[in-house]
Amino acid sequence: MKRYLLILLFLAGCLLSCRIIHDGPPDPGTPEPAPHEGVFACGLDSLFFNGDGRTIRWHFSRDVPDIGREGQGQYVFLFHNERWRYDAAEKFRIIAGPDLTRYHTFLMPDGPAAPGSITLSRIDGTKGTDTFLLIPPDATP
Repeated sequence: MKRYLLILLFLAGCLLSCRIIHDGPPDPGTPEPAPHEGVFACGLDSLFFNGDGRTIRWHFSRDVPDIGREGQGQYVFLFHNERWRYDAAEKFRIIAGPDLTRYHTFLMPDGPAAPGSITLSRIDGTKGTDTFLLIPPDATP
């Protein structure tokens, strides 16, 4: 009887000491923001978001590995390589090519994107970041 009680207490202790491991991003506690829409620019580099949460065009002043200098394709914000909302993501990926098999992943070292800005690791791989800011619609020709 003591043996069963001891085993039961041991199992109860194990269950009480266990905790659920949550490997997702922290919950921002807010509704998911609307997808990016419009032109985001940083110097001579531009990202054109269509507003559908999926398609993008880009123009960079220099070649970017696997996606080139300019093109169109899809994009996704990631957390631990899983699609996630941009206000809690840690990476940004542009997917290119006729069969959407080529991609380039940018880190977001300053934290998640905001509705009017996206800060990415430098395109050329040097240390630092580039911040793409939304250009107001009335400022574009």
